[in-house]
Amino acid sequence: TLTVSKIMTFINNQKMMLTPGPAVVLYENLQYLKPLFGRGDVEYEKISESVINWIKQLSGQDEVVAMQGSATLALELATHSFVSGKVLLISTGYYSDRLKKLLPKGCSLTICKYEDISSIKDSFNWVLCAYTETSVAFKVDLQNVKDKASECGAKLFVDATGSIGLEDNHQLADAMAFSSCKGLFGLTGAGFVAHKSDLIPKDLDAFYFNLNTQKDKMTTGPYHSIASLYGVIDKHGIFKQRVINSKNAILEKYHKIVRSGNQPLLCTYLEGEVVSNDDNIVLYSPRSNLSGSVVCHFGEIHHDIVNITNRISVN
Repeated sequence: TLTVSKIMTFINNQKMMLTPGPAVVLYENLQYLKPLFGRGDVEYEKISESVINWIKQLSGQDEVVAMQGSATLALELATHSFVSGKVLLISTGYYSDRLKKLLPKGCSLTICKYEDISSIKDSFNWVLCAYTETSVAFKVDLQNVKDKASECGAKLFVDATGSIGLEDNHQLADAMAFSSCKGLFGLTGAGFVAHKSDLIPKDLDAFYFNLNTQKDKMTTGPYHSIASLYGVIDKHGIFKQRVINSKNAILEKYHKIVRSGNQPLLCTYLEGEVVSNDDNIVLYSPRSNLSGSVVCHFGEIHHDIVNITNRISVN
């Protein structure tokens, strides 16, 4: 039986979003949307506990703190809560490089291009990277970055915005941050900070901008973003496989113009200009100057049919 929410989901998703997220509104996102509250609401407590435990498993982290806001807020709060001293930033593009703007004052920053990581011999307190660099469709070898951090005597901080729920080995990070609306397949609106239990966040001289405030749920939380993830938990593997199917379709058709190596599941870099074949498609405009185009693979996760290669062309 088709419910109203299923029908609306089908209608709304005729608009094909080739963006990093949120690219679709799933029926599962709407399934548990209802009045919810963070205190005294037994139903929400169950929903929240299930979602947080699920994210702990995906991230390989001991602690997960949810807050209202974007991944950018979570990243800045996480860096201010944990990062200090000598910092090595692994540069891969726009999203990795903006981490330098999110650092607390007093850090001594060294920036190194990913391809030059083997040349680093100094010691550091922290190594920072973006696991999936969405702006150029590039994925670092996180084990390689972790090995370098260990060699430098440093802890590893990961921007997992484009990788969480999609890539492996997030447990290698000591601290990380991400949002609800990409590889977790939820609605936009929730940011998450995840970390190992042996890391104690600084008690920042602020109220809202303080990880302990968010952890202790002293403000209104992302109730409905959390609820949008609750319906996804049991079907996440299905949605991830649909992302893989979309990527494989692009790799097969455009294999001659795909940049080889270090390809994330989230998106694919093509040496050419991607154009839409109809007026109901939103293309991705990366925050980097590129000679080619980035295609993202979330636009069809609401059904099994892969139609992306019929709805775009590449010049």
